[in-house]
Amino acid sequence: MSCQTLRDKNTPLEEKFKRWFEDVVVLPVTSNVFTEAARLRADHPTLKTPDAIHLATALYHRCNEFWTNDERLAKLGLGIVRNVL
Repeated sequence: MSCQTLRDKNTPLEEKFKRWFEDVVVLPVTSNVFTEAARLRADHPTLKTPDAIHLATALYHRCNEFWTNDERLAKLGLGIVRNVL
């Protein structure tokens, strides 16, 4: 859910986010994930730490896709990143 949605008091959109999050699976972030994130940052110096942790989590748990609207992440060539916007 975005801060803008909350600021705007966009209740219908807020409810839509809440329904979507009911089906979200939260993956554990372990020390192995942090190690993988550090490797990603070493290989891709422009990659920001939060992005590296998110990507490392997806890679560690063998996710098939990682959805983003950040074209920079899609250009890393990691195979699972999909620019959805």
